[in-house]
Amino acid sequence: MTKEQRVNIPVNFSEKDITVLPFICFFKTFAVACEETLSVLKEFKQEHKIIIRSKDKKQQKLCSIINLMIIRLNEGKHASIVAEHGPMSMPSSPMND
Repeated sequence: MTKEQRVNIPVNFSEKDITVLPFICFFKTFAVACEETLSVLKEFKQEHKIIIRSKDKKQQKLCSIINLMIIRLNEGKHASIVAEHGPMSMPSSPMND
């Protein structure tokens, strides 16, 4: 899911043929994304338990595994880039300037 995925909440029964299907599709996509997130969190929890219980006391720090990058996204300037290239796009890269 991306920030750009939005849906209007159906309020008029007379427009149900137009508004209900997008509403249902959005929440099905949302539910699948939540399920995938919970599955990944469950895996992380299991991995963490294994690491904590291991006899190897030298544990890696997260910052040594992940190369962090902080990018400020201005909605007006970069929303189209994120929508076009996805949430993992790098708006500060030369090809997107």
